[in-house]
Amino acid sequence: MIELSVLDKPYRCRTRDTLRFQETKQTIELMVNEGKTLSEIRALSNNENIYNAASESRAREISQLMNRRLRNIDKPFLEAFVKQPFETQKIMCVITVMLEDHSFFSFMDSVYREKLIVGNLRLKDSDIVSFIHGLQSESESAAKWTDPGIKKMKDNFKEILGGSGLISSDEGTERKILRPIITFGLTDILEKEHLDRVKKILAGER
Repeated sequence: MIELSVLDKPYRCRTRDTLRFQETKQTIELMVNEGKTLSEIRALSNNENIYNAASESRAREISQLMNRRLRNIDKPFLEAFVKQPFETQKIMCVITVMLEDHSFFSFMDSVYREKLIVGNLRLKDSDIVSFIHGLQSESESAAKWTDPGIKKMKDNFKEILGGSGLISSDEGTERKILRPIITFGLTDILEKEHLDRVKKILAGER
């Protein structure tokens, strides 16, 4: 069972943590199919550039991100991931982001889920910025975030959602929200992991 320990973490202004679906898929497959640990995969990234990173610093950045997102994901979730169709894997990748990043989890819960519930399937940049400003009013550390950092955080949220197919990929300051397809396989995984709150977010349920 995966604990929702993310809710006990501080809010973070992540400015470089994009979806990284291909790297996540590659990492999980190495863990499940070849029995590699995250430490071993980090060594492969450093020594063999398995993520085809443009530089050593970017390779380290990717392997650190994979470690952060996957270190608290249990074996049943990882094993289920490799058996799912491509589109479900993308949604599961978003779930790994939600389970690591308190800011993103709260955004999905209070903005994305609510828009699905009320049927307001448009996501504006102003929706994301207003949400971030709300976090700043709640947290002293978040209150120190800079405007450039907030803009990058907003762009990161849009990249994660666009890359996973949860919003349209068109340009501009407004995107269409695409209701995710919650397959029986994904429902089964979320129920077994006791991730009912995550399921409600993705399904747009109270």
